Amino acid sequence: MTEIAQTIARLESELALPSGFFDSLKHENDWSFLLKCHALMESACSFLLTAYFNNPSFEDVFSRLEMSDKKKGKVAFLRAAGLIVPEEAKFIVGLSELRNKLIHNIRGVTFEFSEHVSSLDANQRRAFAENFGYAYLNYDKNGRPFSNDMEFVLNNPKSAVFRGIKLILAIIKLQVEANDFRREKEEVQISTYEMMNSLTNPEPCRPENAP
Repeated sequence: MTEIAQTIARLESELALPSGFFDSLKHENDWSFLLKCHALMESACSFLLTAYFNNPSFEDVFSRLEMSDKKKGKVAFLRAAGLIVPEEAKFIVGLSELRNKLIHNIRGVTFEFSEHVSSLDANQRRAFAENFGYAYLNYDKNGRPFSNDMEFVLNNPKSAVFRGIKLILAIIKLQVEANDFRREKEEVQISTYEMMNSLTNPEPCRPENAP
C-alpha cells in the first residue's frame, strides 16, 4: 500500500467511514461518484478547519457552511487561513459547482463525465481541464503551475477528478497529523510535491472510453 493509500485509510477511519470507501467510489456510476466525492471532500474540509482552530465545538459550525461560497464558505475559510493553495481551491470549487448542477434536477442521475465534456465549447473545455487537472500539475522556474496533460484530463475526466481528490484528501490528513498548517514551508512543499509525483506517475491506465 502506497503512502497516499495509507493516509487515505487513516482519514477514512478518522471520519468513521468503512475501510476502502474512497477507492470503492471509482466503481460507482458518474452521478453517484460525483455526489459522494463531494460529500467526502466537504467532511475532509470541515475536519481540517476544526483541527486548525483546535476547537471540536466548531465541527458542527463548519459542517453547515456551504462549500464554495466565496465570502463565507468552507473554501473561503481554508484560503483565508492558508490551508489550501489556489490550485486546490479551484479544484474544490469546480467540484462543488458541478455537483450543484446535478442535485437540483432528477435528470442529473444520468450524468456521465464523457458526455459532459463533449458538450462543452472550447473555452469551457479549457476551464474544465484547468479546474480538474490538479493532480497533473508541474511548476515552472517561477513557481507558476502548468499542466502538460490537459488532453488526458479531458479524455479521462473521472480519473482526473478521482486522482485530484485523492491527493487533496491525503494532504489534508497529513497536515492535521503533523499539526503543521503552514503550506508555504519548504518541507511541506517538498512533501506535497513527492505525493503529487507518486500519484501522477502510476502505471499506465486504460482510457475511460476503452472497451
